[in-house]
Parts: sequence; C-alpha cells; structure tokens
Amino acid sequence: DNVGGRTLAILIDKRDPSHNTVYAGGASGGMWKSTDGANTWTRLNSWNEWLAISCIAQGPGPNYDIYVGTGEGLSQISGSSFNSGQMGNGIFKLVNDSPVLITPDAYTNSTLNNSSPWAAVNRIAVNPTDANQILASTQRGIYQSLDAGATWNLIPTPTGFTSATAQSSSSDVKWASDGVGIFATLGGNNVLIQSQNGGFSWSKVSSVNNHGFPSTQGRIEIAIA
Repeated sequence: DNVGGRTLAILIDKRDPSHNTVYAGGASGGMWKSTDGANTWTRLNSWNEWLAISCIAQGPGPNYDIYVGTGEGLSQISGSSFNSGQMGNGIFKLVNDSPVLITPDAYTNSTLNNSSPWAAVNRIAVNPTDANQILASTQRGIYQSLDAGATWNLIPTPTGFTSATAQSSSSDVKWASDGVGIFATLGGNNVLIQSQNGGFSWSKVSSVNNHGFPSTQGRIEIAIA
C-alpha cells in the first residue's frame, strides 16, 4: 500500500564523493538504495524482502566496507506482551549490493531461534582506525570481531558484572574518533560501560543506581563529542 513502515537505519555512502548514494533499512521491508540524494529509491532485490534491517555501519577507508545488522531487539521480539519486533539473522556485509552473512546464523534445525544473539543486532560499530575490528550490540551482549567479521567473541566481562549479566542485552555501542575509547550499554540496557583500550577490557561507568541517571528508564542511546 506504499506505506514506508519503520525505517531503522540510514547510511550515506562515504565511497560516493557527491554524497548522493544512500542506503536505508526497513524493519520489515529489506534494504533500499538511492543514487540521487534520497529523491528516489530502489529495493535491493538480492535481499530477502522480509528481512528486518536494524542498523547499518561503514568502516574506514580505503575499502569503506558496509555492514548491515538485522532483527528488532529494541522492539522486544520475544518474552513480553509487546512482541512487535521482527527477528533477524545476524550481520551481513554488503558486497556489490548483495548480502554476505558474516556471523553465525540464528537458525536451529532450520527454525529461527529467537534466543540467539544473532536474532537481534541492535547496533554495529567499526573501529575508525582499524577496519578489522567490529563491535556488535546484540540481544545477548556485545560481540567483538578482530578479523573483519570472520570470527566473533563475547566481550570480556566488565568490572562489577557477573558473567550472566554480561550476556544480557545491549542497545548501543559507539567508538570515539581515536579508535581507542568506546562507550556501550549493557545489562538490560540500563548500565553504561566503557573501554579505554580499544575494547579489550571494560568497566562500568554508571547505572540507574548511580549519580547522573534517572531512577527509572529502559534504553540508552550514546553520542560521543
């Protein structure tokens, strides 16, 4: 019915010096591309139309690789009375506008497993100084790749967390421009954590019980000056 629905991700392609190439991802409409500054759009038919696009990130030059996360973890895909979110299937690399899966998939015996971390990827962040290092906020914690997505591991348990808490959901992760400092959310998205050594160790910054946070809240978004 020509209804756009939820557009969760937009990226202006750094490979285009005119800034006219734009990618957009829909929660239930797949991947779209514009080459005229978002005046007209074409759906990338190589992507599954139903695939829920949640986030898009681009790495540094010279390749400026583009990564696409899937699954609406922030819309509570399971375990609540809302259940409005669509499940996804991991992170894809955009290769000639076609998807290449670079994470374990979220399928178990040909059925989507909504408890898999890769069923809901909420944010992707690529180190601005190292194209091989990628962080992903998922519904089961923060995963890190040091080889451009070939392998993934859960980040080290932050100081002050139990291992069970460290595997709870994360809504956001952001790199500082120096490629060393990182901020992220963890623990049901109500705790802010940071790394000061490029993601190899983490510590808690603050939580709802500490100074500076409201007494009740459920989601944190991060921006770094």
